[in-house]
Amino acid sequence: MLRLALRRLALAVPTFFALLFIVFAAIRLIPGDPVEIMAGERGMSPEAHAQLMHSLGLDRPLWRQFLTYAWGVAHGDLGTSIVTSSPVLHEFRTLFPATLELSV
Repeated sequence: MLRLALRRLALAVPTFFALLFIVFAAIRLIPGDPVEIMAGERGMSPEAHAQLMHSLGLDRPLWRQFLTYAWGVAHGDLGTSIVTSSPVLHEFRTLFPATLELSV
């Protein structure tokens, strides 16, 4: 029984990393520039665009972005919402009880 539990736990680690990679790839495959989406219709100057790309880490290589993303997720940092500019984990904690209630 213990052997089965350890085997399942060992399989959970690569499954976690596979899901993490799939989510990261899905986010990157969405068409459009995230900075332009944040700017909306009003747009922004090329200098402000470059500065925001740098502050969000979008000017780094993809492998570096993935490692930063994985490190943040492992430590509970799910990023900042583009819409509300608040931490995603805060929004999750606020809305999850209602989701749990509806699912029960």
